[in-house]
Amino acid sequence: FMHLIGNMFFLWGFGLVVEGKLGWKRFIPLYFAMAAAWGAGVDVLTMHRTDAYVLKNEQSGFGAKDFKEFEAKWDVETYGIDARSALNIMKGRCLGASGVIFSLMAISLVWAPKNELHIVGYIWFFIFRFISVDVSIMMYSLWYLGLSLLGFLVSGGGMGSSGLHMVGAVVGFAVGVVYLKRGWVDCEKWDLFSVMSGK
Repeated sequence: FMHLIGNMFFLWGFGLVVEGKLGWKRFIPLYFAMAAAWGAGVDVLTMHRTDAYVLKNEQSGFGAKDFKEFEAKWDVETYGIDARSALNIMKGRCLGASGVIFSLMAISLVWAPKNELHIVGYIWFFIFRFISVDVSIMMYSLWYLGLSLLGFLVSGGGMGSSGLHMVGAVVGFAVGVVYLKRGWVDCEKWDLFSVMSGK
């Protein structure tokens, strides 16, 4: 539930930027098209993850040699899902909004890097402290993309949450650039390329 709530806050922040530029009639089909592209991208990148590959290489696969051995160790009571579902998840299946939210974040980075988000939260560093600050989309996006890239590299390029986020960001960045370069969106010279070139 906390993951879902977090996704909705991100959808609110970055969705406002993208929908504000496109209008809801163009935003909704784009959102679902990016979800499909994200899922397809993840599927392509994890095609090598056969049952045998996962059972041999996944730590959570208990090093099982075959599915029957894996099934004997993977019980619903402990893990909340059956062995076949667990194996499918380990093979790289994805479901949810995180990847598409990262797509929206990347589009916002391309279209409106200087727009500001108001961040409310807390930090814990020797003392619990509540914070409320404004930060540019560029700074916020680069921070999150950097964290995801770091997580992806630390995991050895595995398709965990960081990998899923990075696939979504690549999809969104490509969409943002195409819409901008083809003139399908008006960023009033406040897009990433204009800002970076000083225009």
